[in-house]
Amino acid sequence: MVALAFFSALFATASVGVPSVLIVPMSKDLGWSIGEIAAPTGLRLALFGLSAPFAGGLMLKYGPRRMVGLSGIVLIIGLIISIFTTEKWHLWVGMGILLGIGPGLTAMQLSSVVASRWFNERQGLVIGLMTGATATGTLIFMPLAATISDLYGWRAAMAIPTIGSVISIILFYLFAWDRPENINIPRLGETEVGLA
Repeated sequence: MVALAFFSALFATASVGVPSVLIVPMSKDLGWSIGEIAAPTGLRLALFGLSAPFAGGLMLKYGPRRMVGLSGIVLIIGLIISIFTTEKWHLWVGMGILLGIGPGLTAMQLSSVVASRWFNERQGLVIGLMTGATATGTLIFMPLAATISDLYGWRAAMAIPTIGSVISIILFYLFAWDRPENINIPRLGETEVGLA
């Protein structure tokens, strides 16, 4: 479960960070000013943070599986709109709104929900590992996106988090469960199912 959640968070945060390194190539390709392309970044970051409190309650009510699925759908739609941007409003909807809300639905809450539901022991370690996914996604994918953008263009660079997000969401939805009781196993550190 931790590996699936890590992989999901890795690509979600990559989707938030990657557009930042593509501002100059996008400006050159689309003929828009850097300010016009960078402006949706502020909206993206604001929505990423503002969606967290609501997403936490939704995750407790509907579970990680549904919320990661919803987050992934919103995120992937935002990435696809961003890849095919030809109008400024595409940028605001794709990179601004959807890439802010999509990752914000799971990024900060997923680690604590997985840790509390699946682990009786080592919850801090689990939260630390999953929080590391946010830094790892940025560390790996921002330089990779910059290189791919230089070689093949910014649209190709945006395809990397898109493909990764599709794969991670499918894997999470197929193999992750909201609680260990759903598959009749105890939480780590317990000997019987359903003690939580």
